Amino acid sequence: MFFETNNRGEVILNMTRVLGKDATDPYQLSQAEVEGRKQANQAYKFLKKYVPGFENSVFVSTGVQIGVRESRRIQGKYVLTAEDLLGSVNFDDSIAKGGYPIDIHNHSGNDTNSIHLKPGQSYRIPYRSLLPNEIANLIVAGRCISATHEAGAAIRVTPIAMAIGQAARTAAALSVSDKTKPTKLSVDNLRETLIKQEAVV
Repeated sequence: MFFETNNRGEVILNMTRVLGKDATDPYQLSQAEVEGRKQANQAYKFLKKYVPGFENSVFVSTGVQIGVRESRRIQGKYVLTAEDLLGSVNFDDSIAKGGYPIDIHNHSGNDTNSIHLKPGQSYRIPYRSLLPNEIANLIVAGRCISATHEAGAAIRVTPIAMAIGQAARTAAALSVSDKTKPTKLSVDNLRETLIKQEAVV
């Protein structure tokens, strides 16, 4: 995939894939970093040699670290599923919305299985999926919230992770100000506060 940036003539490429590495193992994660940068360099050389428009291109940089699609997730008060997303379940404790497709990359090959939503369709993320089952004073944000592999393949993208992060931060602040645990926090108050912040819940 090519993404144009605000700089004229500059593009970001999303085309590397490192397989079979455990992101929770620092040695394997380092190996993945090396392999990812090697693939990025190979892609650049290919484009420069064979693709019109890239003849005078310059390789500027790679990401600061390899993007990990999936590692650990919590087991939370609610496990978000692909069926929830595709069915646009309207959770009473919704704290964020998304619309990115379920995008599952084959962990042992090159193909990708994508399930797209209908035009105009969106889904919601419940606050309960940010709350671990066994720890009352913890809120989790990002791709490690309580979700199945399939649901995680949709909600892992940056805009949705940012929305979940805003909700987690707001819930933490409200829990402190209300002198209560996140599991006991008023979800109505959380949602009202997020809406005042112009979040889409």
